[in-house]
Amino acid sequence: MGAPIKSYTRISDDPIEVHAPILEPDIVIVVNPNLVGVVDLTEGLKPDGKIIINTRQTPEANRQR
Repeated sequence: MGAPIKSYTRISDDPIEVHAPILEPDIVIVVNPNLVGVVDLTEGLKPDGKIIINTRQTPEANRQR
């Protein structure tokens, strides 16, 4: 419980030698759906990026939040 946290994972078939935060993610995964509408989940997200939210709500309902 407490403040929202960010974590980063890089996935590649090649060795990963960069050890820095990801500023322009391809995918954002939201584990706590209470963050929708509270935190800017699209910050830095690439224009064709995807957001996956752990929720039972429809995508349309989440877009309205």
